[in-house]
Amino acid sequence: MKNTAKILVFSLVTAILGAVAAPVLAYYPSLSASYQGGNNNLQVNIFNASPYSSVSLSSRQSSLLWTVVNNIGQTDANGYFTQVISMPSDGSSSALQLYATVGGQQTQTISVYPNGGYNGCTYNCGGNVSLGQSSLNINVGQNSGVPVYNPGTGSVYVSSNSNSGVASASLSGNQLNVYGNSSGSATIIVCANGSGSCATLYVTVGNSGNGTLSLSQTNVNVNVGQSSQVTVYGNSSSAVFYISSNSNSSVATASLSGSQIIIYGQNTGSTSVVVCQNGYSSCATLYITVGNNCYGNCGNISLSPTSLNLSLGQASTVNIYNSNSYNNNYYVSSNSNSSVATASLSGNSLYVYGSANGNTSINICQNGSSSCATLYVTVGGVLGCTGSCGSISLSQNNLALTTGQNSSVNVYGNGSYYISSNSASYIAGASVNGSSLNVYGSSAGSSTIIICQYNPSSCANLYVTVSGGLASGNIYFNTTVLPNFTSGQYYSYQLQASGGSGPYTYVLAGGNLPYGLYISNTGFIYGTPTSGGTSFSVRASDIYGRNTTVNFTITGSGPAAGGLQYPAGGNVLGASLYANGQLINEYGTVYIVYKNSKTAFSSAQAFLGLGFKFSHVTNADSSGLPDSGYTISTSAAAHPWGSWIRSGQTVYFVHETGLIPVPNLNTFYANGGQANLIVNANAYDLRLPMLSAMTAADYRLQ
Repeated sequence: MKNTAKILVFSLVTAILGAVAAPVLAYYPSLSASYQGGNNNLQVNIFNASPYSSVSLSSRQSSLLWTVVNNIGQTDANGYFTQVISMPSDGSSSALQLYATVGGQQTQTISVYPNGGYNGCTYNCGGNVSLGQSSLNINVGQNSGVPVYNPGTGSVYVSSNSNSGVASASLSGNQLNVYGNSSGSATIIVCANGSGSCATLYVTVGNSGNGTLSLSQTNVNVNVGQSSQVTVYGNSSSAVFYISSNSNSSVATASLSGSQIIIYGQNTGSTSVVVCQNGYSSCATLYITVGNNCYGNCGNISLSPTSLNLSLGQASTVNIYNSNSYNNNYYVSSNSNSSVATASLSGNSLYVYGSANGNTSINICQNGSSSCATLYVTVGGVLGCTGSCGSISLSQNNLALTTGQNSSVNVYGNGSYYISSNSASYIAGASVNGSSLNVYGSSAGSSTIIICQYNPSSCANLYVTVSGGLASGNIYFNTTVLPNFTSGQYYSYQLQASGGSGPYTYVLAGGNLPYGLYISNTGFIYGTPTSGGTSFSVRASDIYGRNTTVNFTITGSGPAAGGLQYPAGGNVLGASLYANGQLINEYGTVYIVYKNSKTAFSSAQAFLGLGFKFSHVTNADSSGLPDSGYTISTSAAAHPWGSWIRSGQTVYFVHETGLIPVPNLNTFYANGGQANLIVNANAYDLRLPMLSAMTAADYRLQ
């Protein structure tokens, strides 16, 4: 079930993907290295690289050719990497040259000499290096040189640069050249080969102008699990700010949304957050104190059940109980073997998924208190598998249908299947229901359907031939009467044609649809109409250009033809107006909509951590939507139901049973998708079961 599987789907057009692309950050990876505990042990350090990026190392000594070692590790969340690597000398007296490639970016090339030797040197091969000054103040665009003294008989190199985006550094002989790139501060370390001696230069880069920066308040008190906002004021309305530092992010997190600092209390204690203005050296400090809104007994949490026995690929839910319901914020403290079972939290529910045979213990703790509880998990066997589970097979591998005919093929395997690909879905549609592969003949032709199982991975091919019926004749509309609509409510209807040779293309041939309704080239009529009924005609054409045109009349009811009515403040009336994935703000609480219900975010941290933006939230004083009963309290979990997420070039819809891939742009819009609501997928999403591709007016979203 919950295992990542490849599904061949068409990617959405660049317009959608571009609309939700994350901003590009500038990273300037820097490399330093030194021998530790012997000439064969080289410690490699990388700074200022892109976070969570694979590191490759290239080296050479006396050879003209480079030796590349791929994937020696991965940078951490701060773009830092360090590791000791066995790098034996080739026996020559040449320096060992190195450069690293991190996330596609190459560092500078440096030279390193084994301890105690440089071209035969055995004494004072690297001196007690020092700089002409220990600090340097320059402006953006300004260059300055700092002398390097007593490097010994060995050469010097730039060991690290804490912020090369602020200041770049290079060596020319015994002079360190520094150039100001942007306002801020950086620490540059210069070392001498052979001795391990280093010197530090502290660089401050300012702007020729002086910016001003202030805060709406400088002291904030919040409770654990509570959020607050502070306004930043700069020297102009277009000023751009950034968070320079947070002295204790485990106490409170701080993020920026325009000129608003969003604070979230995580644990009791205090921290100070420094906010600065881009292009200027002006900064301001915000002092934060986090208390606990719980008095007396704040913990004693318990689980039900306290142990789980899962099959491989099986998921289960564990309830969390707390003797004091005033504090219901929890986190996964530890997982002794996350490869056996993964765990994520949503409100008072712990979701556990068995991913490999074995045992693990999962600790759940309460924010702001020391109370914890342990869940013991055993995973064994394969879900639904009673015999041989190593391969998948079908009751038949060749299926012949006539146009309009349905048929089912039995699937034998582990009981958890998905459709990997369908070479011509317009000829034969396919879906999986339990251990049955259901196939529908749409038009004459042939298609190859590949169905796979999750654990263990195995696939089988079904070859489908569709013939007969009206496939080679004229084109007909199966339906000529459209259902009525209600103004202000979402409307969807799929036109169906037959005959000829599909797939069919539909266009508006005459008249106009009611305002707010649209028709896709696949014949899907959708939208939220705001005007009265009209008459129009639609033309359907097959792949050979044969076509037919039908006149339709559609009637509306509800608010007057003048359109929807909006209450004071511009908030939308009516629960039916909110599509899946819509973000709404109701009485100060932000919710996500899923199947005409709403689920609340407990904090700004959970909301922003999942990639959502406050600028995409719609105000709704009274949405009329029922509450789902769930609360989204952490970003360390899969996205909530109703989310539209993107992984690579494919967009998915988060359904309660797994991920639904979106095959094309028309299907996306036909199911109420909104480009600005697409967020990047996380690792928890990709553990969900992969479902069959989305169809127009997909019933699973209704």
